[in-house]
Formats: sequence, structure tokens, C-alpha cells
Amino acid sequence: MKVNAASVWAMPLRCLSGGQGLAKAVLSSSLEEFGCLLATELSEPGFYLEAIIGVDNERSHRVAKQLISEEPEEIFDSESGLPALH
Repeated sequence: MKVNAASVWAMPLRCLSGGQGLAKAVLSSSLEEFGCLLATELSEPGFYLEAIIGVDNERSHRVAKQLISEEPEEIFDSESGLPALH
């Protein structure tokens, strides 16, 4: 299997009910499965996860701080032009 580096996968975390830990569980499980499926195709250090989250999306901020980065960079989303965290 060849992995296209330009491929984009998005998960609308807002679709999951808040306060139940579902978004963290789904994202964590998805990353683990993704890594296992591509393990033989990826060279070290593997893959990285990139997230662009709107500044007003507190639920996604909490999940991203736990699983991606505790110190996101403030940016402007190139698609929407809105302030975001990367």
C-alpha cells in the first residue's frame, strides 16, 4: 500500500456528546489502528498528526492538548481565514 502524504483525514469531534470522554477514546483508538495498519509501510519515526482547531472549539482543544500538543501555535486557517490553533 502506498500512502499519499497529501491525504487528509478529518474527524468532526463536535458530533460526539460532550463530557463522556468519547472523542478522546475514538481518536486514540483510531490513531492506534492507523499506526498498526500502516506499520509495515512507514519508515521511522512513523507518522505525525496535524490538527487545525478553531479557537472557539473548547472541546476539541481539550482533546488535542491531551493527545497531540499541550502548546498549540496560534495561526489563521488558510481555508476559512479564521483564527485557529495548530
